[in-house]
Amino acid sequence: MIRNPIYTGIICGFFATFIIFGTLASLLAFGIILILYILKINKEQKFLLLEFGDEFDQYMKRSWALIPFLF
Repeated sequence: MIRNPIYTGIICGFFATFIIFGTLASLLAFGIILILYILKINKEQKFLLLEFGDEFDQYMKRSWALIPFLF
């Protein structure tokens, strides 16, 4: 289970763009998007922990934020 499937899809799209074009600009865009979404996810998780407490904490333990088995 992934908690942020839309973010995963967007990041995969930017990664695919890098693979297809292989330019420095596409690699830079992928890196920027990845970093920004990781920061956004961390901010959202803090908010959701405050709102839902232990229930969301348990959900976080049994799911992945973005990429299964990595993050």
